[in-house]
Amino acid sequence: MHAKLVLTFALLVFVGVSVAYLVVQEVAPSPIAPSGSERTESSFPGGEDSGEAVLTAYYFHRTQRCRTCRAIEAYAREALEDGLSEAFTKGTLVWKTINLDEPVHEHYAEDFELTSSSLVLVNRVDGEQKAWKNLEEVWDLVGDEVKFKAYVEAQSMLLMEAGP
Repeated sequence: MHAKLVLTFALLVFVGVSVAYLVVQEVAPSPIAPSGSERTESSFPGGEDSGEAVLTAYYFHRTQRCRTCRAIEAYAREALEDGLSEAFTKGTLVWKTINLDEPVHEHYAEDFELTSSSLVLVNRVDGEQKAWKNLEEVWDLVGDEVKFKAYVEAQSMLLMEAGP
């Protein structure tokens, strides 16, 4: 009977440690986008008030971020910087990372009908918003980096082509 009690205790400790490990892995910074090297905003010559159509790609997140959220941010940024590098150079494409938990940014949740971390593309002309799209499919595609990046790049080009 004593051996059965010891085995039960050992299994419970194992399960507890395993659950704690999984929780820590979910909230710990991911090697995909280490928190120390995060860029909160990228803007380039031309900018939002240049008279041209400007596409702003916003990645909205909360203070606590899981590995999947960090992957979405990293893949999206890479897709835009690599696939649309000319637009970045010209300043017609801007990347911004926004923490929705900061009081100054709370309005974005209502403005873009956000319920979770999101990638939102906003087309502006002379600073005035003309169109926007929440790329909700990124959550379904995050497991396939190639399809994910193709989707983000294609949606960005569509919104850019919509123009003024």
